[in-house]
Amino acid sequence: NAYSIGYIDSGHGHALNLPEIALKNTDGMYLNSKEADVSASVTAETLAGRIPTTTAGFLSTWHGVTLMNKAGAKAWPIVTFSYLYIRKDLTALGESGALVKAFAQMVLSPAGQKMVPEFGFSPVPETLRAAGLLAVNTVTLGTGITDWEFEDATAAGTGMAPKVFSVKRASYADVERGLIVTDVTSLKAKVADLQMNEVVQLHGSGTTNPQKMFWKTMDILEERAMVPMTMTYRAVGSGTGQYEFIGEKNTAGAFTPYNHFGSGDIPFTLADHTLLSTTQSKAFMQVPFQAGLISFFHNIPADDLSGTAAGKINLDKCTLSGIFQGNITTWDHAAIKALNPASKIPAGTMIKVVRRIYGSSSTSTGSLYLSTAGAEAGCVYPWVIGVGSGDAASTAPTIPTKDPRWGAGTIGRQGSGGVSDYISANAYSIGYIDSGHGHALNLPEIALKNTDGMYLNSKEADVSASVTAETLAGRIPTTTAGFLSTWHGVTLMNKAGAKAWPIVTFSYLYIRKDLTALGESGALVKAFAQMVLSPAGQKMVPEFGFSPVPETLRAAGLLAVNTVTLGTGITDWEFEDATAAGTGMAPKVFSVKRASYADVERGLIVTDVTSLKAKVADLQMNEVVQLHGSGTTNPQKMFWKTMDILEERAMVPMTMTYRAVGSGTGQYEFIGEKNTAGAFTPYNHFGSGDIPIPQADYDKLKAASKDFVQIPFVISTISFFHSVPMGVMGNQTKIDLDACTLSAIFQLQITMWNDVRIMAQNPGLMFPKDSKINVVRRIYGSSSTSLTSEYLDLACPGQWKIGVGSGDAATTAPTIPTKDPRWGAGTIGRQGSGGVSDYISANAYSIGYLESGHGHALNLNEIELKNANGKYVNSKTADVAGVVNSAGMVIPAADASWAATSLMNKAGDATWPICTFSYLYIRKDLTSLGRSGAAVKAFAEFILSAEGQGLAPEFAFVKIPDSLRAVGLAGLAQLKLSADATPYIFESASSTLKGTGMMPFTLSGKRQSYADYERNAMSADMVALKAEVAALKATMAMPKAAEAPVGNFFSDPQEQVDAAMALGALGFVLGFIALIIGSVALVKVKAAAAGGGGNKYGGSSV
Repeated sequence: NAYSIGYIDSGHGHALNLPEIALKNTDGMYLNSKEADVSASVTAETLAGRIPTTTAGFLSTWHGVTLMNKAGAKAWPIVTFSYLYIRKDLTALGESGALVKAFAQMVLSPAGQKMVPEFGFSPVPETLRAAGLLAVNTVTLGTGITDWEFEDATAAGTGMAPKVFSVKRASYADVERGLIVTDVTSLKAKVADLQMNEVVQLHGSGTTNPQKMFWKTMDILEERAMVPMTMTYRAVGSGTGQYEFIGEKNTAGAFTPYNHFGSGDIPFTLADHTLLSTTQSKAFMQVPFQAGLISFFHNIPADDLSGTAAGKINLDKCTLSGIFQGNITTWDHAAIKALNPASKIPAGTMIKVVRRIYGSSSTSTGSLYLSTAGAEAGCVYPWVIGVGSGDAASTAPTIPTKDPRWGAGTIGRQGSGGVSDYISANAYSIGYIDSGHGHALNLPEIALKNTDGMYLNSKEADVSASVTAETLAGRIPTTTAGFLSTWHGVTLMNKAGAKAWPIVTFSYLYIRKDLTALGESGALVKAFAQMVLSPAGQKMVPEFGFSPVPETLRAAGLLAVNTVTLGTGITDWEFEDATAAGTGMAPKVFSVKRASYADVERGLIVTDVTSLKAKVADLQMNEVVQLHGSGTTNPQKMFWKTMDILEERAMVPMTMTYRAVGSGTGQYEFIGEKNTAGAFTPYNHFGSGDIPIPQADYDKLKAASKDFVQIPFVISTISFFHSVPMGVMGNQTKIDLDACTLSAIFQLQITMWNDVRIMAQNPGLMFPKDSKINVVRRIYGSSSTSLTSEYLDLACPGQWKIGVGSGDAATTAPTIPTKDPRWGAGTIGRQGSGGVSDYISANAYSIGYLESGHGHALNLNEIELKNANGKYVNSKTADVAGVVNSAGMVIPAADASWAATSLMNKAGDATWPICTFSYLYIRKDLTSLGRSGAAVKAFAEFILSAEGQGLAPEFAFVKIPDSLRAVGLAGLAQLKLSADATPYIFESASSTLKGTGMMPFTLSGKRQSYADYERNAMSADMVALKAEVAALKATMAMPKAAEAPVGNFFSDPQEQVDAAMALGALGFVLGFIALIIGSVALVKVKAAAAGGGGNKYGGSSV
């Protein structure tokens, strides 16, 4: 509103770039808040003695404290403190009291105060901060309630204690989001009544069409709830959704649904409705919530359709019937050519027909539409292969077991995604999917002939016409009794109208009338349906390519939903759409006032896109399954991503963390020799390292009857990186060094880059005389140090004098080694791979060692090493996988010692000399871990699976060969779980396990979050934008054929304009890429309802 004025906190207004009124302060100066010195007001009030600085003062009244209208030329006239109000006696809060104290300590810590300016505010003066912290520390906790501790640097063993906030725990989201903290949303996600131990759950399954809307709706409800809850929707198709809703063969009881609600794009058949509602007296309602369209999409090259109107291809249902039954097999068939005379498709081009497998409403609706072809006058290809949703055995998914009985020439794919992927990848293909899905992927659409004889595509159609026509015909129920009756006679297909789309269908919610058996989950079923049918829910529908239902139908459906029966004592959820003081803080209120910081920064991206997977839980189980590992930093990103994937696929509440602290600490915490909980009791659930357990430690564990397995899961490499300026490289593009030269450098025997031993291998280099070598290396225990020292000792025998080992140092003197190698005082010690890489980047003429992928990701310059065959190679082009098959290589059993196993300095012209396995360390007896033992095994199984191994290249690792995977899997088969630990089952994204997929301990690839959908879309945009940037750069770098001399390259005004436009376009594209990267990072925020420990973009559970 132009010419408006209002007051809000300054930071809020500045964040929105609102113009600010310049105020007149006490000194008569006009200024805005950005120009003001806020600290002056605080200082003035402190000096006046009105701000308490003692604990007693913090307990007294502050009503006389004011920061308003203080003197000073730069003083802002309207300043106020923000306060924490904390009871002195927190005994009644139990463990929550300790959290109150810890929270206040964090807010008042230097790190907490450092965050304050980020949000447009000013931190309190140091004296006031310190005094406040002392006051907070005096609160009284309950008997037996201990303080939380903070691990700000590695504290081996102690860091794995239960009540420790460890800075060493992180998530894969950290990597993608950069400096944005993973826990920006965790505080609201953990809002819960600790007196309620049961996690309220909602689990649905069915059609894939509304999956994104359902996931988004669940995200919204989860973030607005105070009570811990988890809500999932398993997108498996309408047929499976109806099967699991009927539950006829459920081992828990005949006609007991597997799901809490079902969904489909087809109503129940009359037979199934009668069976469930009448014969079994299981009354249920079918509630339409959106109207969807089915379309036929193709992948005919645009050039072949350049002569047709708007590049379209027209097909009527008779021709489509012939195509999908195999009567028409080429695109130049007379029937197609008659409808598209201007097409230029090459003669004899075969049609690739792709269709769904398993039960699918798209198949049911599509086959029903094609079955009407026979009614058209003159149709020679009537539909004869049957109408139905289709199905197939999982052992032979391409062979139909139900109508339609597809021909052998068709290609079967699972899900809309499988069909769309096939169309995208195969020219001259055709298939059917929901219209919104195809348009979202920019697939070309077949123009269909409607009942009025008009050819159009679904974007041009008026969908509401079909719904209105059926409503006016009186076939759509509008009473509660009608929603409980059969809908099998309702169809939106082939309705009249020039703009009518011929294939329209409702999407339905299937809800049992009696929800008493579901307890609190019954109330969630009702609330979820209310949200979907609310104006806000219906407003989301078009976002996903569908149409909302008419208002009369929406209102009638909502009245029907409100009649469901809940269990005794189960109350409805309420919705706070505007501030309701007091009431809004009741436990069972979905409050629009609850949100996350991610919302602010993500804009249109929903705050809780990850909460669906983060809160997945088993209704009958309140225990959160936890998995906590620690060890080498190298695979940390791969581990965090794997944990994300498993958490989002789980129904049982899970929290999984990996603490990246180095191989040495990982082995220490896995061995647990000095654990106060018991000798040789591990601190972690599993360990990981880039070196095998040393023989001495292996023998100790064996002697203590603590058998374990070591599972290699990737091959990684170590490289030496340098920061020699390019200006001194001369004609050389690289630096070659052999092991003996590197040995001398790292022992400080060679200290200058122009040393004759370096120059002999690099005659083209031109180092200045004062080019001193800065040698940087790791401190504390590190597998990188162990492998580097092993290589230098092995490859240059007799020259390495400072010892082989992972190294270590006291925290009080971290640069002084306490274990081999005994680095010289002239070397620079840094913690972690990040510390080494940062030093190299910041200091010219430096050299250091770190994991190859880490260095390459930062575009550091790599030293080319001389391998065992005397060839200089780099890790990017070297043959890494081949080392496993090197002559004399012996692979032990998983439970044997791997101490003598080495991939170091193997023969081969292209072999990289410093290779190693990365290992998982797992105890054979996991019975003491309870259900966490099953999580350990499932984590390792996934890492060794084809999907898990497929992640390796993404993080610059080389996956292990199948022969080595077999060794690992044989080791996992030896693990012993406790009696109450049910092993996890995997349901892949490409196969459906009906019923089994909804079992508590199934990790289902069918579950995901709305965040994944938007992230994948943005990733595709990033690839396209990067390609555009590359093309623009190439264009800008390319001189014109008849360009002027160099001095006059931009003398032509038009050339100046062209160059300016190219630079402007490049700037826009680069800026947009930055925006996308930031948005992608923010999407993956941890959301944990209680218990802390979730740490991913897909988050953990409660």
